[in-house]
Amino acid sequence: MPNHLTHGIVLLLTICQLSCRKADENPPSADQVMLKLVDWQGFQEVINQKRGQMVVVDIWSTSCTPCMKEFPHLVALSQRKDVQCISLNVDYVGLNNKPPSSYRDHVLAFLKQQQADQVHNLLATIADQEVYEHFEIDSIPAVVVYDSRGQIVRRLTDSSVGGSDGVSYSKHVVPLIDSL
Repeated sequence: MPNHLTHGIVLLLTICQLSCRKADENPPSADQVMLKLVDWQGFQEVINQKRGQMVVVDIWSTSCTPCMKEFPHLVALSQRKDVQCISLNVDYVGLNNKPPSSYRDHVLAFLKQQQADQVHNLLATIADQEVYEHFEIDSIPAVVVYDSRGQIVRRLTDSSVGGSDGVSYSKHVVPLIDSL
């Protein structure tokens, strides 16, 4: 009896080792939503990596209802082959007792709910106001469109588009992309 038990344990351990090895060999699936924390330099590196392609950057926060309302349209836009989509979350407001990493799980849960696996998802590690200054915007929601040379073509904010509805993918972003 002990012999059978020993063989069973050895067999079980072998199966576990093979399973673990196979899991390590397989990269994450393409539909897995990823979120990377970046400072301003890290963001610029992402933009430089996408040079040669049109890029749409959606600057948003989970505390911004209009941002979250428009987010599914960024996800839909990410399905197009002629544009690269980046979401830049600015939940971090610069408090020392609440570092950028403390927002990660909440932001990632929203991104997963939105199925944002084709979007390059970033969480800013600099305070929201500093992001606004870098982009020369006054508020969010904001969408910044880059051309294939990595140059900003247009900054779309509620104040720049006018009207009471604010920034809209269907009214502002998609028509702009289609015209470029």
